[in-house]
Amino acid sequence: MAHHRSNIPYQEQNDLFESELSAKTNRLKQIAIKIGDEARYQNDLLKKMDNDFDKSQGFLGSTFAKVKKLSGQGYGGMWCTLFMFICAFFFVLYLILRF
Repeated sequence: MAHHRSNIPYQEQNDLFESELSAKTNRLKQIAIKIGDEARYQNDLLKKMDNDFDKSQGFLGSTFAKVKKLSGQGYGGMWCTLFMFICAFFFVLYLILRF
């Protein structure tokens, strides 16, 4: 019987350690769940950014294709338009500075 009584403090100590370990395990589980949720959220954001970049790439690609098409038609019309724009710009600038 004396041997049985000496195990009681060990049993209480083991129960205490078990409850502490259980609490720590539950806390780690909650942290792991939060990390998983955050990782899924970040992956969704990255997918959305990837889609946005794909859309931008398509838009820029079509814009550059149009510019190449315009530049391939000859430079006469482009230079004329550029010259007229520069003249109009300086004329407006002259009017603003004069008045």
